[in-house]
Parts: sequence; structure tokens; C-alpha cells
Amino acid sequence: MTGLLPLSRLSSSWHRLVEITRVLPITVAFCALCLASCSTAPAEPSSTLPVETITPAQLGPTSTYTTLTATRVPVTPTATLRPIAPISESDWIRGPADAPIQILLYSDFQCPYCIAFAEVLAEAELLHPNEIQVIYRHFPLVSVHDKATLAAQISEAAGAQGAFWPMHDLLYRKTGEWVQLSPSDFLTWALEQAELLGLNTVQMENELAAGAYAQKINEAYQFARESGILGTPFIFFNGYWFRLDPSLSNLEAAIRLELVAQQQMSSPATYPLDPEAVYIAKLITNLGIIEIQLLPGESPKAVENFLGLAAAGWFDGNPFFEVIPGRLVETGDPSGTGFGGPGYTFADEISPRLTFDVPGLVAMSSIAPDTNGSQFFISLAPLPDLTGTRTIFGRVITGLEFLQGLAAREPITDLLEPPQLSIERVEVEPR
Repeated sequence: MTGLLPLSRLSSSWHRLVEITRVLPITVAFCALCLASCSTAPAEPSSTLPVETITPAQLGPTSTYTTLTATRVPVTPTATLRPIAPISESDWIRGPADAPIQILLYSDFQCPYCIAFAEVLAEAELLHPNEIQVIYRHFPLVSVHDKATLAAQISEAAGAQGAFWPMHDLLYRKTGEWVQLSPSDFLTWALEQAELLGLNTVQMENELAAGAYAQKINEAYQFARESGILGTPFIFFNGYWFRLDPSLSNLEAAIRLELVAQQQMSSPATYPLDPEAVYIAKLITNLGIIEIQLLPGESPKAVENFLGLAAAGWFDGNPFFEVIPGRLVETGDPSGTGFGGPGYTFADEISPRLTFDVPGLVAMSSIAPDTNGSQFFISLAPLPDLTGTRTIFGRVITGLEFLQGLAAREPITDLLEPPQLSIERVEVEPR
């Protein structure tokens, strides 16, 4: 963040966040992560079971997981180095068919980075149970992981009995119990776990011994390599390669920004202004009421935009995502990331009669001339360095005292922490 206002608010869509990774310390180039850890290798996968297969591949059904179903219409994600296979019913899919967030994942059960991301993804699914659909594809890196192919086959054998996702979750959750075992001991362990899941372990053992799923896993590996998948975990987020460090905070930011993007507008919000009226906006927050006198005579576009967004419910539930004690507090982004906006920008209205000479001034957040959207801040002190650079469109009448007592908050760093202050709704009272 800068010493003036937060960097950014470049975009309404998560993948634009990737474009500014050079200024965000949390964003690590994902391909470097892959290449430094679980990267592809020329070795071909093979069955780790005693009996090799000559059985044709058996494509598993769509997930039969009991709490989440999947019938999403197949789509073709954005290509990597070469086009990848479109999502189909032969994929393992978990989540609502109409989920606004789709995560296509190439993964390896033994890869430590995949194990870490499995925990992140599970947390995200708990936070957004109706908003995420996950598509899992095998990419076992057998040149570095001795049980990767076997684990993939075990999951397929469980999937044939309607339990791919329970076995998937179990393998990732209990990695510490099996990752150091020999392949044969791992198989014994996996069959014991399958019995606890209520599966027919005799059927599983026979299928695995016959190599019933080895060809399918070999083909999955080959398809991934031919598509240019670089390593594991390799993540597509709504068709785009997820290039950020796949931490929970980054994934949560991406999810929130995508949800905001789907609410965006094609043109600035409008609101009929009465030139004779005095407009008082009440921000009803969890800590109390902030009353703001709006200044349509000085900044009519900004006031009209604010009132239009308020009438549309845009500000309802918005956190104050950034707090710089003794300087400013900022809100107006439903995602709470500091990067979300309404989908449009409008021009500055810099009045020579308005300066940042007192606390309590309400102004548009922007990163460059004429980049106003929905984010705004309230000054907590005189900020003469901002005079002439931001559109001031209101002044606080009451409520400034509890803003002065807020602790510091950074948008991305503190994203997973509940905000101290949130707008519940905005009420407008023309007088």
C-alpha cells in the first residue's frame, strides 16, 4: 500500500489482480512454485501394482458425492500452451451446476503443494458452499512421487463405487499416515480406509490388482502433458490460469472479486438530484450511524453516483476494508479486497473551494485522474497532500469519533479477519 491511498482498485475481476503482482508482496509467480516443487518430468507413469493392465480405460461417472452434486454444462477453459480438454461428464466434479466459481484442478495426491492446496480449497468450499464447483483431474508425477499413480487408481476404484470425493478428501486429509509407506503398505492402508468408508474392498483389491484403472491414469497424465500443464497443482479459475500463490487469502480474494464482477454495471449509477434539496446520507454500520452531508453543488456526478449505488444496494454489507489510523478509512468495495468496483469509471470533479484541511471529508478513491468508481474514503485528519487529487463529495456530520478509534487494517493481509466496521445499509434523507 502507498503512503497516500491504497494502490489500487484496478479491476472488477480477479484475474486483473494478477497484472499487478509486481507491486503485491503476497503474489508469488505460480509457475515458479510449480517448477520449484512438483514439476513435470519426462518419465512415463506406470502402474505401481504387482499386475500390469491390459484393460481398456473405464471413465468414471460424474460425482455422486452426497452433499454436493454436479451437472454443469461443459465449457472449454482458456488454453495453456495448447488447448486442454473441455470439461465433460467423464470428469470428477463437485459443486452446484450453476456455481459462479469454477475451479479446474490438475493435481497429484502425493505432491506436498497439492496437499497444501487441498486444505486451502476445502476451506474455500466451506466458506462458499453454494458458489464453487471443483473439477479434479489426475496428473501423477511419478518421476518424483512413488505412490502418485497408485493413489490416483485407488481414488478411481472408490469412484466406481460412488465414493471418489470421500476417498479424495481422505487421501489428502490423512497424507501424514501414508506418504512415507511403501507402495504395498500404502495399498493395505488404503483398503483399510476404504472399508471404513463402507466400500467393497474385495472388489477394489481385485480391480487394482488387475490394473483396471492404470490406463485411465496413464491417459490423464499424457493428456495433461500434451496440453502443456507445467506441474501440480495447476489451477484454472473460471477458465483462467490462476497465477497467484494459491494461498487461502489469494483464493478468497479471487472468489470475492469474481462475485463482485458478476454484479457490475455497464454504466454509472444515476439518481435524479433536486437542486434545492440538502442530501444527508446515513451509513448504518455495526458500530453506529455515520451521517454525511453530500455536496451536489460541488460534485454532482460523484453525489449522483453515490446515491444511485446506495439505492441499488451496492454498499449494503460493505466492510471498511482499509484503515490507516490518523489518516483515513476506506470502503465501497463489496469484495473487501480493495480491488473491486462497479465496472465503470467516471471523471474527477476537483473543486478549488474544497481542500483536505479538516478531518471528516468524504472523497472518491482513485489511482489516476478520472478513475472514480464506487470506493470512497473518509479522512481522519487534514490531508493537504491529497488536495487537488481526489473528488470530495461530502463531509461527516456525526460518527467521526468511532472511526478515529479503529485499529489498522490492510485489505489483503487482513482479508480473512472479520472487519471491525461494516456498512449494513445506506439511508438517504433529502431535506
